[in-house]
Amino acid sequence: MRFLKKKIFVDTLKNSGETFDIEGVVSFTVHNIGNSTALLSYKGESTLMEIAPKTAREFPGDSGYNYTGIMQIKFKNAHTGLVEVIKSTTTTDEF
Repeated sequence: MRFLKKKIFVDTLKNSGETFDIEGVVSFTVHNIGNSTALLSYKGESTLMEIAPKTAREFPGDSGYNYTGIMQIKFKNAHTGLVEVIKSTTTTDEF
């Protein structure tokens, strides 16, 4: 018998330039809970999108994308902010 296990991880980022890993992640949400606009990109790449304060951007598991790599958060016109990244992974266990 197989069971699907889902795990949830939360990363908190406060400083411009901090990174988070999305390797093996099924889905993730970037929640900007601070007062500065967050800029999301792959590490060392140009900005993919801006996430306004008090908003979130969801990257769902059913999107058809394989999430891989290291993402980076910067804050527009600020050195600090507050972002939570909620990531989920799944594994299959046999019993």
